[in-house]
Amino acid sequence: MKTHLIKLLLIISFYSCKAQTTILALEEKNIPDDLTGVYFKDLNNELNKFEGTWLYQNGNTSLTVTLFKKEEVFNGEWYNDELQGEYQYVENGIEILNYLTRLNDPNIFNALHTIDGNKVVYPDYYPECTDCQAGEKRFVMNFTDLDRRYLNNQILVQHINDNGIEKIKIHIGSSGSIVIPQGTPAETRVPYGEYILIKQ
Repeated sequence: MKTHLIKLLLIISFYSCKAQTTILALEEKNIPDDLTGVYFKDLNNELNKFEGTWLYQNGNTSLTVTLFKKEEVFNGEWYNDELQGEYQYVENGIEILNYLTRLNDPNIFNALHTIDGNKVVYPDYYPECTDCQAGEKRFVMNFTDLDRRYLNNQILVQHINDNGIEKIKIHIGSSGSIVIPQGTPAETRVPYGEYILIKQ
């Protein structure tokens, strides 16, 4: 009897803690003063449309990106829903890097994928989106080259439905100032710029 009572108290305590979590939309991330325990949730499932494998192809050059939505990722202070994933880049028929095999690696945990993030941005965010609808959300994510982490790259992702063909437009660029260690390459291995990828 005592064991059942203890189990019941633990269950009630667990659900009480869960009920006290403040749930906010992703775009509200900058509003609270205290983020402890807050859950920034993809309330309208906007991240879902980015899930899948996407391909950019130009002759013998290709960029393959696979994205998936991860819910309740804890960063030590608050929770997020976010996109995570991996990519492969082939230039002139030569594979430059391939992180797609990491998708099935059980040792890869949250925030260790080469693509991760959920920052909500609107059409006027640089680079400005001239073909976006008013108020359309795009997402900014980290875009990591594991051998050149110091380059601080990011991608900005927009979903496009082109007469029933799903596409994403991504812009790869720097996420800010960097210090390049002496004797290391200063250029990114996936060229900065805009790419249109088609869902596979």
